[in-house]
Amino acid sequence: MRIVQERVELESPLQLVVVRNGQVVLADAAERFYSAAGYSDDVVARLTPDVRTPDVTMNPRTAFGRPSVRGVRTESLAEDFRAGTTRAELADLYDLSPSEVDAAIRFELIAGSERSA
Repeated sequence: MRIVQERVELESPLQLVVVRNGQVVLADAAERFYSAAGYSDDVVARLTPDVRTPDVTMNPRTAFGRPSVRGVRTESLAEDFRAGTTRAELADLYDLSPSEVDAAIRFELIAGSERSA
């Protein structure tokens, strides 16, 4: 990877691998991705899209890869909450804990604010 980056003269902020003190180190963006990824047989099986909401994951085998909490799409939980369903009702309806419901709603608020920015 490092050799390819050097050959194409990739700008430093875009590099995924850097050399520091003679050691190959992941750049910040690559480190964040690596930390957010869950692996199965050396293949990314799930992602945690935001460190502030670790209960929210993205898994291509669950909820069509959309952000979800234990298989329940965060988008659905946030939509139901906006429509007036209480946190406790959502937790009971989807068999989630109140903190998992909160994480889903928080994630959608974060994602919505970043989409509109």
